[in-house]
Amino acid sequence: MALFSTLRRDTPREPDIRRTGADDPVLAQWGMLTDDPATEYWILDGRDGNPVGMAWLRPVAGQQGTVQAWILVDRVVRHFGLGERLWTVLEERARRLKAISITSFATGQEGAAFLHDHGFDPTHDETMPDGTVRAHGICQLR
Repeated sequence: MALFSTLRRDTPREPDIRRTGADDPVLAQWGMLTDDPATEYWILDGRDGNPVGMAWLRPVAGQQGTVQAWILVDRVVRHFGLGERLWTVLEERARRLKAISITSFATGQEGAAFLHDHGFDPTHDETMPDGTVRAHGICQLR
């Protein structure tokens, strides 16, 4: 029995999404903070307990029924479907806010691909001089 409990303790835990506040130092470190107090933040912790993805969501001022979101995912997070979990959280929260659409933006090939995978109509994709891809789009909630 002792061996079993040792193995369980050393086994990596499942990735977890947690809602957090603007005072979380990880958000500032990753450049995820906004100047809008209505912004809601989530962090996706990996199996080792370290953050591997982040997202924020906020209503768009002056545009009833629209929320703005930013999801920060990398290739590994996207490949293993962890970004899907972040997207599900944002989509559910947007519906609770009575949103009919989400406008979002992403940086990097993985972020742009993630937006396109989720039905965003690309309204603005560009490649920066350093090769970084920036994508922006709108997704109608069904």
